[in-house]
Amino acid sequence: MKLIPLNENNRKWIFNLCFLLTIVSVAFTFFNTKDSRVSFFIASYAAAIGIFSGRIKPGKDEWLFLIALLTLGFSKVIWFAIQYIGSPDFDIYNSYLASGKRLMIAAAIGYFLLGSQHIISVNHEKIIRYSLSVAFIIATCVGMYQIMIHVDRVDFFQGRATDASYMYAALATALIFVLLRDASSPRYLIGAFMVFVFALALILFTGTRNTFASFPLAIIFVALLKFRHFGIKGFSIGLVTLLIIIASSYHAVIKPRVDATVQEYELFEKSQGNDMGSLTTRLAMWKVGMQSFIAHPLGLSQEHRLAWFHQYVDTNNRDKSALIYANVHLHDEVMDTASLQGIFGLAALLFYYVVTASVAWTQRNAAMLSVFLIVLITGLTDVVFISRDQTIFFPVLMIVTMLWQKSRNLRLSMK
Repeated sequence: MKLIPLNENNRKWIFNLCFLLTIVSVAFTFFNTKDSRVSFFIASYAAAIGIFSGRIKPGKDEWLFLIALLTLGFSKVIWFAIQYIGSPDFDIYNSYLASGKRLMIAAAIGYFLLGSQHIISVNHEKIIRYSLSVAFIIATCVGMYQIMIHVDRVDFFQGRATDASYMYAALATALIFVLLRDASSPRYLIGAFMVFVFALALILFTGTRNTFASFPLAIIFVALLKFRHFGIKGFSIGLVTLLIIIASSYHAVIKPRVDATVQEYELFEKSQGNDMGSLTTRLAMWKVGMQSFIAHPLGLSQEHRLAWFHQYVDTNNRDKSALIYANVHLHDEVMDTASLQGIFGLAALLFYYVVTASVAWTQRNAAMLSVFLIVLITGLTDVVFISRDQTIFFPVLMIVTMLWQKSRNLRLSMK
C-alpha cells in the first residue's frame, strides 16, 4: 500500500539521498560527531518517505537482521516503560531509552535501503568502497594530528578514547575486507595492507586494551574461515607485519598496559575487590552484576540495581570497587543487559548476536562479520548499545556492508 505516491525517479532520488546521508554519518563520526548524528536522523526521514511510498522487499537474511536489530532496540524501550513510567526516577533522556530508539531508527533505515532491491545498482559497490576509504583517511589524519600535538590518548575528537578506538577498529576491518574482495588487483591488496598497518599503529595510541586484541583477532579469525582473502603469501606478510608492529611498540605501549593488567588482577584477589582500579572495578562489577541477575531475573531499574549493589557490598564486605561505576554501566554488554533488563533483555541481545553472525556467515560477508566481531569482543569489557554514537555507528556500518555485498553480487551476476 502506498501512502506517499512517488514515481520511480523520485523514489530513486529518495533512496540515493538516504544512502548518501548514511555514508556521511559513518564518515563524520571521526571528525564531527554532531554532524554525524544529524546526517543519521535526516536519513531516517528520507527512509520514512521511502517506506511509505511502497515497494520495499528485503531478502530473508536482511529481514532476520533487521528484526533482530529492531527487537534489540524495542527491548530497551519496553524495559524503560516498565521500570520508569509513573516512577519518580522517570527521565526522558535516559541513555537506555535513547539507545533503544536509535537502534529502531537504524532498523528502519536498513529496511528501506536493503529492501529497495530494484534501485540498488552496481555503482553502489564503488561508492561504498570509496566512501569507506575516505572515512578511514579522515579518521587516520585526525588521529595522526592528535599524536603530533601529544594528546594523552587518541580519541578522534570524540572525548572518549575507548569508544573511538572501537569504532575506528570496526571501520578499518570493514574496509580491509571490502578491499580484499578484489585482492587479485595489487592496488587493493596493498591498500588493505596499508589500512591494517596504520590502523593498528593508531589503535595502540588510543591506549585501549580491548582493541589491542580485538582488531588483529577479528581480521585473523575471519581470514582463517571460509573467506580465503589473504592466501598463504598475503597472510604471512600480514602476520609478520603484526609481529613487527607489536615488537616495536612493546616496551613503550604494550608492556606497561600488560603489567598494569597483571598488577590490578593481583590487587583484586588480595583486596577481595575493595581496592579501586580499572580492571578491579570491572571484575567486581561483573561478579556483583551476576549475583544481581540471579536475585532479580526479570530485571531492575538503574536506581534499584545500584541500591542492590550497595546492599550486597555492605552485607559481604567485599567488591566495594563495583560501586564506582555501577550507576553508569557494568562494562560488559551481557552482564549489564542481564542485570537491568533481565531474561527478556538478555534474550534479545543474544538473539541479535546469533542472527548477525549467521547472516554474515551465510552471505559470506567478511566485512560485516569482522564488524560484528569487534562489537562482540568490545562487549566483553564495555557496553556498546548505550553509547550515543556507537548505537548509530555500528548498525549503520553493518547496513552499509550489507548494501556493498548486494551491489557486488549484482555486478557478479551480470558477468
